[in-house]
Amino acid sequence: TTGQELTRIPEVLDVWMDSGSMPYAQVHFPFAGFEDAGIKKAETNDEKTACFAFFEKMWKEEFDMDFQNRPNTPYEWIRDDFWRSSAYYISEWTTIISAIQLSTQIKDNWYVPVGSSVLGRIWTLAEYRGKGYGTKLIKKTLSHLAKQWIQEVYLNAEIKNIDFYKSFGFIQ
Repeated sequence: TTGQELTRIPEVLDVWMDSGSMPYAQVHFPFAGFEDAGIKKAETNDEKTACFAFFEKMWKEEFDMDFQNRPNTPYEWIRDDFWRSSAYYISEWTTIISAIQLSTQIKDNWYVPVGSSVLGRIWTLAEYRGKGYGTKLIKKTLSHLAKQWIQEVYLNAEIKNIDFYKSFGFIQ
């Protein structure tokens, strides 16, 4: 502090380095995006195919029935609905352990208006249940919808899981 006015030299390049923390600073670690850690959106054909196979497997385990034999809903409709939808998933190495499907209702029915957002399939492998994976996926999906100003979301759920979904504000 000599009392002299300091001036900036325009030729100086600003550089920020701090003990190798730059990769974390770029994504504002640990704050921004931390709530989504491990959640991926199925965007490639391989990812979508893997998610659809996961839902088929879970359906078979839960209901002892193949998608192809589901009553009142043709397999082609289930498949086409899935490919029009968004899917988010959490994997451990190459195994999907939890996934959620978000679709837009395109057919008229008695409980979901056409054009509505629908959480249609939410599943977690049995050995991973109770560890918060489904909760993370639901929160991510509802956050995604809220950013699009969508305030009403429908849900297809098993009766045995009603209390779980009510904890997110869903009503029966």
